[in-house]
Amino acid sequence: MYRDGVGTEASLEMAVDWYRRSAEQGYTKAQASLARRYAHGEGVVQDMVAALFWMTIAADQGLPRAQVGRADLSTDMSAADIAAARQRIIEWKAGAD
Repeated sequence: MYRDGVGTEASLEMAVDWYRRSAEQGYTKAQASLARRYAHGEGVVQDMVAALFWMTIAADQGLPRAQVGRADLSTDMSAADIAAARQRIIEWKAGAD
């Protein structure tokens, strides 16, 4: 809605806010969409660690496009950034228990 301006003025920042809210509630499509926004710097500052984090969270829940996206993101990232994303995933999953 906010991303495309359907029924309201387009705002990537507002779209990211809603993606984040939904992603934090476990909605896989929002997680993958939020990852894409971070990867491309759309509505947020580009952050490849956050992109891989959210894409992996969605991929681990079985979302096919996130599984492909995770592989694509990983090829362009440093080992340190991948390790940072993995650490965030561990912390996220520990907090979910």
